Amino acid sequence: MNIVRLVLLGSLIVAANAVAGRCDDAEDDPGLRRLTVRPAAEPTPSLKFRLFPASSDRHPGNAAQRYMRIAIDLAPTISEIKEFSPGELLELPVDKLPLETLRVEIAKRRVSLEDLDKAARCQSCDWDMPTGPRSWTGPWLNELQECRRFAYWLALAARLQILDGKYDDAVHTLETGFALGKHVSEAPGLIAALTGIGICNVMLDVATELIQRTDSPNLYWALTCLPQPFVDIRKVTDDEMGFLLAMFPILHDVESSRTPEQWNIAARKQFDSLQEWGLLGSSRLPSPWALSAKVLELYPTAKRRLIAGGRPAASVESMPVLQVVLIDNRQVFVEYRDALQHWMLVPYWQGHGKVVEAEKRRAGELEQGFLPLSEVMPWFGGGWMAVARTDRKIAALRVIEAIRLHAAAHQGQPPRQLSDIDEVPVPPDPATGRPFEYAVAKKQVVLTASPLSEDSHD
Repeated sequence: MNIVRLVLLGSLIVAANAVAGRCDDAEDDPGLRRLTVRPAAEPTPSLKFRLFPASSDRHPGNAAQRYMRIAIDLAPTISEIKEFSPGELLELPVDKLPLETLRVEIAKRRVSLEDLDKAARCQSCDWDMPTGPRSWTGPWLNELQECRRFAYWLALAARLQILDGKYDDAVHTLETGFALGKHVSEAPGLIAALTGIGICNVMLDVATELIQRTDSPNLYWALTCLPQPFVDIRKVTDDEMGFLLAMFPILHDVESSRTPEQWNIAARKQFDSLQEWGLLGSSRLPSPWALSAKVLELYPTAKRRLIAGGRPAASVESMPVLQVVLIDNRQVFVEYRDALQHWMLVPYWQGHGKVVEAEKRRAGELEQGFLPLSEVMPWFGGGWMAVARTDRKIAALRVIEAIRLHAAAHQGQPPRQLSDIDEVPVPPDPATGRPFEYAVAKKQVVLTASPLSEDSHD
């Protein structure tokens, strides 16, 4: 179970350890997130703090072009700070950070960080990604990874601002980071979405650090400014399926009239292209004999399915053998694509299990086809789960801030149940569609969420 436990001591809310179903402490529970927070009222004005830029704060310009210019200037990489990797620097407690070194390094990059601030608030972000098969392997993937490096610098700058008590500046820096993550997630494809989610999570970890400061502001409305959901999974699947069809141009005109020899030439050209683009992994280029043998193996089943699907038997019988197999291949792909996409039209907790089921079925369908569709098809269930986990983290922080807000209005006392909070709406767990589990025992406040897994049908 994923647990946040808050303990109330007088007017102070402090974190303690817990395991599911128990009220005693447990130092070794891997599902526990410990927090130390205090009551905090709503700021005045209520949107004094934002974690995502308002439309009125945006200005004309293409953020992607600016990010690429900044990448050239923002060097060396953060890993070149002696003795520490990026992850270690972000995970270290404040009292363990090489503060003087960080202050010097961040000061060196002041101009680049200011440029990031401006880029993140551009009205548009057009990555100008290439189309076609090369879009999967092009250098733009490195450009997206550069943005992850930006996030490390922004997070470290925000941590120093928090340490110095400059909370307004820290929130502004985090706002820049969240906008950067959103921009990255809007580039085409699953890799971009997951990179944007990774940036968002870096910022959420620093925001969690901020709300634990003794005099931290309440960030309920600031967190509510974030996009919900943070990533549009529908767009991600549309992009990926578009990439896949672009990889296999032979599927675009399977209904066209060609001789058997012309179909064979088209198939060889298709496989040559896949090999050239490196999209077949280490597999050897199939020989003409191997291709012909595969086609003959698949033909009876393909013919039977086309006729069962309503095509006149005479029409199917008159087609070249390879054409029949390719039409069937495309039909199997389209059916699988639609099975995924229609379940992604509903919330995660309603559709994820069905997506996982469809992906399991694909192993027995796409892998038996003529084209290597299964070798390049991403696993959307895992990607969607990563998105849901991030949305859950945002929602959980909003609940914690709602508890802090309620406690500030009730002499430091937490609500007996989440429904007692009437100051602000309490968000449900977006991964399950149900309220977070909540309990108060021995002055301990426990917020619990069900675990997510690849096979979860929640």
